[in-house]
Amino acid sequence: GTIHVTSTWADHDRHVVLLIDALDDLGVSEGVDGRASSLDVSVRAAGAIAAHHIAAGDRVSLVVLGARGVRRVPPASGQHHLRRLLEVMADIEPGATAVTGDDGRAPRGLGSGSLVVMLSPLVSPSAVRRAVTMAARGLTVVAVDCLPASITDEDPSDPYVSIAWRIQLLERERVLRRVRESGLAVVPWHGPGSLDAVLRDLHRHASRSAGRVR
Repeated sequence: GTIHVTSTWADHDRHVVLLIDALDDLGVSEGVDGRASSLDVSVRAAGAIAAHHIAAGDRVSLVVLGARGVRRVPPASGQHHLRRLLEVMADIEPGATAVTGDDGRAPRGLGSGSLVVMLSPLVSPSAVRRAVTMAARGLTVVAVDCLPASITDEDPSDPYVSIAWRIQLLERERVLRRVRESGLAVVPWHGPGSLDAVLRDLHRHASRSAGRVR
């Protein structure tokens, strides 16, 4: 005689795509307690984001650009799936294979409520182009900047390396400024909570858009 209602509906969950850019691994990787390379930052950030969304009941999938071995994990939810995602992420090795003929196609199976989170040092033109193109096609895309902050200090014994990096970073900042002007959110990774503000803004924007449609 009592009505019971589930706390989560299948049509209310979200498909979150973690798109890891493994085309380049920039910086020095010294393990858990040492300096982190860009791929270290990307994988750790992806793991934290996956754990958050799995705990919220969302479906999470993984796509890796340029890596050797496994490059895709289909969407699913639950703790067993989280362990699978973390195991695959832990084995990612950067590849020297460029993404040729990349037209920015989105991963298969994305609906209008899907969220694509690209984790990248945002140096590869192919990775940046893919993120911008997916956003232009109407997908919700957030680019997480995973370039280590100490990248210009990696080899203090060679000042020319530092100068070259500073020039590269100036060009990168010009590209990112154009990316932001196109409407794509770019968020530096500073640990869990880095995406809170931008995801709240995206949610408010989606809610306002749904209200206008109704």
